[in-house]
Amino acid sequence: MIYEDRDIREFDYSEYTIMHGCNAQGKMGSGIAKVIRETWPYAYEAYAKEHQLNGLDLGTVIPAVPSDPTKPVILNAITQQFYGYDGKRYASYEAIKSCFQQANYLMGLYESSFLVMPKIGCGLGGCSWDIVETIANDTLVGNYGIIVVSI
Repeated sequence: MIYEDRDIREFDYSEYTIMHGCNAQGKMGSGIAKVIRETWPYAYEAYAKEHQLNGLDLGTVIPAVPSDPTKPVILNAITQQFYGYDGKRYASYEAIKSCFQQANYLMGLYESSFLVMPKIGCGLGGCSWDIVETIANDTLVGNYGIIVVSI
């Protein structure tokens, strides 16, 4: 894993796939999810459409493929059932692991060179990065680089 003190919005190119944690309630109103929604509206459109049609299941990934081939694929990872702002843990380690497993397949499918992600589940989700990092190291395997960004 490569750690970069960069904004996730700087990775606005097709060789990157961006993964971020989402709740299963159909809301992207704060944290990194809000940044993703505002920067790449097609990510929210795919997420909201799936929520409306089928609901969102914990531990699944909703890919958002842009119509512009120069833009990144966004992986909306459903890592928490609910959301909150009170410091409690909302993200699920099991869901994070499941999403990382799906990312391995999707990275090959979209032929991306790099998976860019924040410290998934560790901001408003309340998880420990030490635990999530261990899950990532054990689960994210493939012919792609992993870049962890500050926001």
